[in-house]
Amino acid sequence: MAAMVDAAEPLSTILAEHGPLGEDEIKRRLRGGGVADPDAVVYDALHMLNSPAGQLTDDRWVWLPTLLGGRVFTHRLEAPEVAHDMLTVLPDLGALTDLFEHEPYHRFADGAPVTVLMVDYDDELLEGDELRVETNSENRMDSALSTLKRLDPGVEILDDTREPVGDVRDLSDRFPGDDTDALDPDDPEVAAALDEYVREYETHWLDQPIPALDGYTPRQAADDPTRRGDLIKLLDSFPAGVGARGAMDVDRLRAALGLM
Repeated sequence: MAAMVDAAEPLSTILAEHGPLGEDEIKRRLRGGGVADPDAVVYDALHMLNSPAGQLTDDRWVWLPTLLGGRVFTHRLEAPEVAHDMLTVLPDLGALTDLFEHEPYHRFADGAPVTVLMVDYDDELLEGDELRVETNSENRMDSALSTLKRLDPGVEILDDTREPVGDVRDLSDRFPGDDTDALDPDDPEVAAALDEYVREYETHWLDQPIPALDGYTPRQAADDPTRRGDLIKLLDSFPAGVGARGAMDVDRLRAALGLM
């Protein structure tokens, strides 16, 4: 995990100075900058949406703060937007929505906080006076908790569980041992635990709204002819073969979505 953290700055610099870039070029530049595991960095930062990067229609990646910095966006306000002090995000503002998912972009230029709501998706389970929030990235969870605290300063967090998908190294917490005990990905017990973990995440991912799909879930995009192409591109961008070890199985996802 240290490689991903250390690579955050070179990744932003690479995309800001040389973007838009394809994934192979990003990995090449990361490797040239001394990053030990470029594949893991690209998967975590780009595919798991843990960085303010955006993907163009030609599959190249850009650094959104650099791309959007200094630009002026126009948007015709409708009566409901004025009445409720809100903006309806249409394609003309879509790029901004992705940026709002990340710090320090949770506010407008005047300091006013930004709250992003997605119709039909922000209906988290309410049980009595307890609200259960589930997200598919660290940044979204931080944003959700920040919004709840802002709306109700007295809110109490009863439990905060985070289990990001990753490779075999992430399983070290599940298997006790000292630092000399290396996890063998070919060990049947380790492989079985990893496979179970990844399959659970895949099931969850299929019904999560994905920014790259304009907020549609993968299942919804698969059933929508106007979104299916974007879903296919997204799946094609996922690592495969040896590079996908410990990550979601793209063929399994395609089968679950009826795209085989």
